[in-house]
Amino acid sequence: MLKEVRIKFIPQREQVYATLGNYGEASDHVWFEITEFDNEDYSIAVLIHEIWEFYRNKKEGISVASVDKFDLSHPELDDPGLSKEAPYHKTHMEADAVERLYIIQSGNDWVDYEAAAEKIME
Repeated sequence: MLKEVRIKFIPQREQVYATLGNYGEASDHVWFEITEFDNEDYSIAVLIHEIWEFYRNKKEGISVASVDKFDLSHPELDDPGLSKEAPYHKTHMEADAVERLYIIQSGNDWVDYEAAAEKIME
């Protein structure tokens, strides 16, 4: 059953760990916390990625807890979802493709986007 969705754009320093986007589920809503970029399209790209990944994981029976457990137990990985060992690797790769499409369709350059993401994560 679908629930209310709450989206919050936050400074990178407020993320709970080294990530550009985070999500979770409460009893009455789903939440997304997305890093604010100077370029609004970049924040929307992260949001699209996180929404896709969350709902595809849900459909595949992959829990938020298992995603968080994997991410937090692999701090050495810049992007844990790229690891084939990640329980959500397939859905992460799908979300990455949709994110890339949004960046390109919005008139931005993927290389510039990645550079901005790296800089904001410093």
